[in-house]
Amino acid sequence: MKSLGSGRKLDDYVRKGKGQWFSDTGVYAPTDDATADIKDNFFDDLTGILENIGNRKDVVLVGGFNGRIGKKVGDKIVEQYDEYVINDNGMRLIEVCHQYDLKVMNGFFDHKGIQNYTWFQPMKKQQTIVDYIIVRPGPTLKVQDVRVERGSSGDLTIIS
Repeated sequence: MKSLGSGRKLDDYVRKGKGQWFSDTGVYAPTDDATADIKDNFFDDLTGILENIGNRKDVVLVGGFNGRIGKKVGDKIVEQYDEYVINDNGMRLIEVCHQYDLKVMNGFFDHKGIQNYTWFQPMKKQQTIVDYIIVRPGPTLKVQDVRVERGSSGDLTIIS
């Protein structure tokens, strides 16, 4: 898995199936209150990775984008089962998705709130979605579901 952010190393492509290739990239973006320069560097790096992958491979991006992307009915990138709020990281992420024909899959599946929200602050009773599974689906990649499940340790697992 390739990794981007927090000084993590970028590994090679991961092989899938009978000679068909996809790129699997783990992401941890700077928070929305980071400086514009830090966010520019992150999204430039992400764009560089997507450029290197090319158009012939399926793409899977998984991780903490620290972006809030809003929701839209009938949109090819963001769908109706997300939250209403959008922030700067979210706008940047949507722009990258437009550029590379990517879909933020979290919003395409209708689930209870607890299976959508990826970040919680119990003391303030806040919850939001900042972790995403983003794909460029092709003939070898079909996403059937994306949901958050809580483990006994309190960790979040995104199921796809």
